[in-house]
Amino acid sequence: MTRLPFLILFTVSFIWGSGAQNVSRDPDPRATKLLIDLETKIEQSKAVIYEFTLELNFPDEEPVIQKGTFLQSGDKHNLEIGEYGFVTDGQASYWVIDKQRKEIQIHDYTAPTDDDLTNPQALLKIYSNENFDYQMIGTGPAGESVIEFKPLRKGSDYIKARLSLSKSNMIEQIELFNRDGSRYVLDIHDINLSPRVEQNAFVVDPGKYQGYHVEDLRIE
Repeated sequence: MTRLPFLILFTVSFIWGSGAQNVSRDPDPRATKLLIDLETKIEQSKAVIYEFTLELNFPDEEPVIQKGTFLQSGDKHNLEIGEYGFVTDGQASYWVIDKQRKEIQIHDYTAPTDDDLTNPQALLKIYSNENFDYQMIGTGPAGESVIEFKPLRKGSDYIKARLSLSKSNMIEQIELFNRDGSRYVLDIHDINLSPRVEQNAFVVDPGKYQGYHVEDLRIE
């Protein structure tokens, strides 16, 4: 559960085994420029909030569609999607809130690695990650730029991902294609680069959740 927020939000979760690299890397310089410009734009903001819709498509099943919001400031984030909430202070604790079951789990915070592209910051730095290749594959119907990413290591559960950027170079959509035939589509409806952030946005006080069962799973 603790890694679900980034899996849900940016879906580009290229997590694979430790097999040897078997394809040479040849990143597209046009895509690199767009990614660097986007990274700079977001890093200049103290906080960013995204409003999104996530569509999960599985073979022979009806799509599962959920809406959510994601607030991020550095390593801190607050995600609301469906009946779940995910909050971290980016230092010590990670809270998972299940509103339907009225449960709160508290975990130790674990900093994401550069290879863990369930982390949006790592996604933006993919141009310097030797484990991925990417190319511009054209433009969408609204003139958006489309970049396709592929893992270079064997053992990946994922085939590829596509990132669509608007004419103003902001994230519009991410598609993740899995080897099992499933596909995740994340549509970003709005990005606010200067949101008002409440002082306690990145901490959870279980005492404010009356009737909730609290399970503290922290080790440290």
